[in-house]
Amino acid sequence: MYWYALFVQTGKEETVSKHIKMHLEDCITTLIPKRIVPEKRNNIWLDVEKKLFPGYILLYTYMDNKKYHILKQIPYVIKLLTTSPHYLPITEDEISLILNLVNKNGIIEYSKISCQNSIITVLDGPLKGYERLIKKLCKHSKRIKVQINFINKTKVVDLGIEIANTSK
Repeated sequence: MYWYALFVQTGKEETVSKHIKMHLEDCITTLIPKRIVPEKRNNIWLDVEKKLFPGYILLYTYMDNKKYHILKQIPYVIKLLTTSPHYLPITEDEISLILNLVNKNGIIEYSKISCQNSIITVLDGPLKGYERLIKKLCKHSKRIKVQINFINKTKVVDLGIEIANTSK
């Protein structure tokens, strides 16, 4: 079995996932990777859940023409990423990183970091061991910018962090 990326109308990922489970429950596992990020609203910090890749659902299955045509009939589905005439699985490197970052509920939680002399160390959390992906630390917004490869493109996403201690 392989992982595939299904492109859907942004904001309809959950709806499409429910339709997939109704029509193809026994032969497709769906994943909508999410992340928890801090947002300040009315001077209060909140933990907000956001999609890691808006407009995409990840599918784990043996893809064939029958499943493909069922997927195409589901409302809000735009397309399954393919290289005509073949279905294009997500590369092993890309999907293993995503699966290592998300928890059992498909969510990337906060990582605890320390910053000493501009050197970022991940002390705990999903980014531990993935420091090479970190591109920028935003202490004020309590976020870190991380570079992730997804469907042969490089994306920079914000992830939430907890800062253990800092010094200049």
